Amino acid sequence: MLERIRDSIKWWLRPIKEALLHFNNSDGWAMASHVALSIMIAIFPFLIFAVSLTGLLGEDGLSEQIVHLVFDYWPDTIAEPIVNEIEAVVATASKGFMTALIFLFLMAAIFIFGAEYNSAQEKA
Repeated sequence: MLERIRDSIKWWLRPIKEALLHFNNSDGWAMASHVALSIMIAIFPFLIFAVSLTGLLGEDGLSEQIVHLVFDYWPDTIAEPIVNEIEAVVATASKGFMTALIFLFLMAAIFIFGAEYNSAQEKA
């Protein structure tokens, strides 16, 4: 009976072991850290854009809600410096700067999605 239980446990643990070994042997740690860093780098400009847009539309309370919606679930030691920087950039920037920032953000998005679309069309 115990042997059957042990074999059953081995059967269930084998795929987990194989997945962890494959993750470790194929630079999974480096890829995971790259994904995490890419998210951190991408979220900062997006939040500045979203907060700037709500500020231009006159919804100051909404911009604070957006920042807290994203960072309320993060550890305070990580979220607090980022929130402080976002608030500092938005507080010191003029409306002309915000308009230019929004324009550049939209142009970059158009170019990125256009390049992806063209690349997909060439492969097809």
